[in-house]
Amino acid sequence: MARGVVISIFLSLLFAENVWSQLPNTGATISGTVRDPSGAVVAEVQVTLRSADGIDLSEARTDNEGVFRFSGVSPGRYILYLEQPSFRLINLPFEVGRRSPPHIVVTFALATLESEVTVSPNDASVSDPSSNRDAITMNTQMLSNLPVLDEDYVATLSNLLDQAAVGTSGPSVIVDGMEVKNSTISQSAIEEVRINDDPYSVEFWRPGKGRIEIITKSEGDQFHGSLGVVFRDAIFDARNTFATSRPPEQKRNYDVFLSGPIRKKKDAFFLSLIRNEDDLRSFVHAIDSTGPIQQSVPNPLRWTRSSLRLSHEASKSHRLSLQYSVLGYGNENYGVGGVILREAGTDYSIRLNNLTFSDQLTLSANKVNQLQVRIEKYRTATTSSSEDPKIIVEGAFTSGGAQVAQADTQSSVALNDTLSWTKGRNQLKFGVNIPGLSRNFLDRLPWCAATTSLPSRSDRLKARRSASRRVFTKTNVERCCSTSLHMRS
Repeated sequence: MARGVVISIFLSLLFAENVWSQLPNTGATISGTVRDPSGAVVAEVQVTLRSADGIDLSEARTDNEGVFRFSGVSPGRYILYLEQPSFRLINLPFEVGRRSPPHIVVTFALATLESEVTVSPNDASVSDPSSNRDAITMNTQMLSNLPVLDEDYVATLSNLLDQAAVGTSGPSVIVDGMEVKNSTISQSAIEEVRINDDPYSVEFWRPGKGRIEIITKSEGDQFHGSLGVVFRDAIFDARNTFATSRPPEQKRNYDVFLSGPIRKKKDAFFLSLIRNEDDLRSFVHAIDSTGPIQQSVPNPLRWTRSSLRLSHEASKSHRLSLQYSVLGYGNENYGVGGVILREAGTDYSIRLNNLTFSDQLTLSANKVNQLQVRIEKYRTATTSSSEDPKIIVEGAFTSGGAQVAQADTQSSVALNDTLSWTKGRNQLKFGVNIPGLSRNFLDRLPWCAATTSLPSRSDRLKARRSASRRVFTKTNVERCCSTSLHMRS
């Protein structure tokens, strides 16, 4: 009986296998997920299903979840080929039976970066200074990707200059062909920046490796503009070690650019504005006879840079423009902090006004004359927050006034006239450049007061009564002029 049951089961299984082999094969489904070395999914990867002998059978792309899928795959041996920029190619062999294989997880490996340089002993251009191979040109997009703090792109670009050429006077900033003390153009209003361009040009009085050339956007026949706002609050800051509580500091930056036509194809305008407001705090950690002194002193800083340009098309070959630029900087309670009390601080300010006239005349198809005249007034001032005599207790505190009163005013005129003549592949430039015809005024108010080491508060009060101040005004007038004639072919 038991033997008959075993024979029946064997015959049933044999019959079922024959029936299964005769059923139509609808194909298996192959699915998988593609990840990068960090484990994140990779979308839009091209996945190719190939036969064992390398023939392409089907293609698919991963979705946003990094998943790919092939349906209706017959049993056999296959190869998955995956290709993605910055990653190594993947050839993954696998085998498909009558059932769908498990979900595949494919992990990319980073591609090897290779670079090849061929140097020939007869190639003189490699070390030829005239080739200017280290020149850098940045457009608006490249400039926006730089790590710029508080819209001070000049400080960031200065790191790309030759520090030996920059020297102690800082970089030479050229805006639309004229050298300026400080750029008043917002980052969004810049069309192009050139660094180390033509370092031996005779058009400028300083080498190109210490020069930043800025080309602003044109006004155009359509309105263009941008607005940028940056806000930061002290709520995200940690408390200062010497402060009893977190100070209410804030940073606000505004960047505005607008240009467009006034009269189409005749008159246009260009407006650029940058405003930086930093509500900072300085911390006093001093000591006198009454005990420790801990103060949080406001140290506000304000930057304003604006430029307004009006242009007029007198004819198709004649263009006139007038630009007025203003720079204002103010920093109150400068120098306060540590053992220096609030009354011993100073107020520092900068004021720059310049007016630039430009006349571009196209004489013929190959001759262009560019005339630029700039009138500028630059003033820096440092004044004491208090007029009291200065008292210094060594290692304890500094109080009284800072005993500083100084103003430096510079008025200058600059001129640049260049004629360009182009013929074929050759260009000839010649003209006159007066980078500075200036007159400087320096006003100082020297002070004389008690400065000593005092052990007690009573001695400090005596010093306040006995200290004296002598004030006199001295005006220094300096005249400076630099002129150059240049010709370049």
